[in-house]
Amino acid sequence: MVDGITINVRDPKLYHALLMELKSKGYRVVNDGNIVLTDGDDKGFEATVKVRSEDDILPAIGKVAVLSRRKEKFNELLIGVDTNPPYNTVAIVGDGELIDYYVRIDIESLCTLFAKVISAYPHKRYLIGIGTGNVFGHEVLSFTREFFPDAKKVNEFKSSSRNHFNNIKDADLRAAFAIAIRASRE
Repeated sequence: MVDGITINVRDPKLYHALLMELKSKGYRVVNDGNIVLTDGDDKGFEATVKVRSEDDILPAIGKVAVLSRRKEKFNELLIGVDTNPPYNTVAIVGDGELIDYYVRIDIESLCTLFAKVISAYPHKRYLIGIGTGNVFGHEVLSFTREFFPDAKKVNEFKSSSRNHFNNIKDADLRAAFAIAIRASRE
């Protein structure tokens, strides 16, 4: 077996959706991988994740993210939001590593996105950090606290500057990553 993910589903539409999602996240799809995405009961593999419909894709990707790092669940799932009106950039960080990101998310879609991410990625605890370097950040924080009262206010000072820890090209994504990390410290 090689490091990679094998897709073993019968539905071609589901296969294509899984393939596109895995490739967009940077996973390698192979024929004899150690992680198998299946719609049946495949035994004898290191890890098997069941996917029966398109609603199961995001939770399956979350499980693959954990299994590919040889873990059962993340110790900490950090969500950082860089607020730039009218859209936000969201970084998903699992145990200090950027695992996913979303750009151009409007304020109304944030809480739905948070709920999807929290349910998709297995974790022991989660933290949400909202950058409040502008007035829009305070609006996003108050809106988010209606649904997630434990969302944290994070200082955005120099969050988009480059350093040797986060070599991310996009400045907004770099800021969202730094905000997520700062949320765990404050």
